[in-house]
Amino acid sequence: MVELGFEVDVRMMGTLVRRLCKKGLVHDAEKVFEKMLEKDQRTFEVMVQVLCERKKIDEALGKLNDMVRLGYCPSVIMFDKVIQCLCAEGRVEEGVSTLLLLHENGRVANRITYDVLIKEFNAQGRLVFASILFSFALKQGVVTNREFLTCKVPFV
Repeated sequence: MVELGFEVDVRMMGTLVRRLCKKGLVHDAEKVFEKMLEKDQRTFEVMVQVLCERKKIDEALGKLNDMVRLGYCPSVIMFDKVIQCLCAEGRVEEGVSTLLLLHENGRVANRITYDVLIKEFNAQGRLVFASILFSFALKQGVVTNREFLTCKVPFV
């Protein structure tokens, strides 16, 4: 359409990207997304979600950072999705960095986000970091799941 000189509506392109993703044509959706001159927040969120589902966490994290850089305010759910994927890969430090990016944008993470991070720190035997994050959550007014604060790694 663009090559023929037609004006392309952002909503139409966003719908196309979402439908391609739902059909499993993520590669095609990425091509359309990259060609869009004007990207809307919902389209970004769909791309982040699909990339997370496909275990392309570095690309999802990049899109999330692009959203913030372009002035969009991603939802707490988008941040949570990326943090969950990072923690599933054992990349808890990057998860905490993503949490800090969330807070820099004036948002407060939910209990699920903190629980995922605390659980991963605990699973790695890093109880001090889990405790610090637990305290930070309380300071933000978020009550997390206390059962994660038990060390499951024997002390040497």
